[in-house]
Amino acid sequence: MSIRPDVTAVMAALLLGVPAIAAESAPGGRCGRYYEAARTGRTDADMASKRGDQRTANARLDQALHTLGMRYHSPAMIDDSDMHLLLARQAIAKGRLRQAAAIKRQVLSDRLQLCTMG
Repeated sequence: MSIRPDVTAVMAALLLGVPAIAAESAPGGRCGRYYEAARTGRTDADMASKRGDQRTANARLDQALHTLGMRYHSPAMIDDSDMHLLLARQAIAKGRLRQAAAIKRQVLSDRLQLCTMG
């Protein structure tokens, strides 16, 4: 997965004093209350996966990703994680539910981490 800062955008933001790339100090940073809801969804998905219920795990991950939306994103970021979600959809179409859940979980975890970064 490749979610990385766009160096040109970061430098421009720093030179111009744009505060948009800084995370809030509250838990979940710029994602606010949606951060905890998405984390809870990830935990629910993990429990479903441990029970062997991959359909529920995928559904919980989809809900968590939808809840978080694009709140993790900042203008100084290049994000290709949607490509990974496309791979997860293809895995589901092929009946590979465990693989799809693993991909979605990684995308969600990366996005949650970005919520707390400046």
